[in-house]
Amino acid sequence: MDAIKNDKQLIFNQVKGTISELEHGEFFSSCTLDVGHENIRKVNFVCKTQDFNKILDGRDLGLKVCVKYYIVLRKKGSRWYTSANLLSMETL
Repeated sequence: MDAIKNDKQLIFNQVKGTISELEHGEFFSSCTLDVGHENIRKVNFVCKTQDFNKILDGRDLGLKVCVKYYIVLRKKGSRWYTSANLLSMETL
């Protein structure tokens, strides 16, 4: 299952990595991947909990996946916040 709601945009950002953290919240949930070869970095993806459960679909920690996402910027007060919104996940 994916959360892509239209067919107008054909290209999305994607990254491959290993699931290192899963956090289930009441309204929003997140998934953290370890990405990179020599210099491992953590990348956090968020989405609504109802979509997150469908996208995750039984996947667990340590699984190698490819994630499609898009970046969102928002301003709160005088600071800008960046988040990566999870759209779909494929097991490698």
